[in-house]
Amino acid sequence: MPGLIGFVAENNEIDPIASLNRMIKAVMHKADYRVENFTAKEFNFSMGLVRHPFMNRFGHIVESRDGNLALAFDGEVYSKDSGKGDAEWLLERFLSEGEKALEKTQGVFVGCLLDKKEERLLLFNDKFGLKPIYYSLW
Repeated sequence: MPGLIGFVAENNEIDPIASLNRMIKAVMHKADYRVENFTAKEFNFSMGLVRHPFMNRFGHIVESRDGNLALAFDGEVYSKDSGKGDAEWLLERFLSEGEKALEKTQGVFVGCLLDKKEERLLLFNDKFGLKPIYYSLW
């Protein structure tokens, strides 16, 4: 089943890459699914995006030039005003406007933003929750 997956470990005893790979394997119901992943070992954090091969333009993991922000994005933005991909466009909005970027963004999407500088993780989805987020804290 396509979607975003991620893992945060509270201690260094758990390998976030190995944990993410197990999660990817659990959702890979078809061999032709496309997988992207991102790991920040300094935060014991990994996130991945599993998507259908024919929906290539609807999801990506992108990183800011300075490496401080990483965004995993799945969905489609209707309100963008450029020819850039949706993930790239939204990352630029986060860089210039912060979380307020989401207030102006229309579409069907789910995302995860890692801000290394602020040591913060933001999970978000569209205003109507058409792409749900499931998470657990333990």
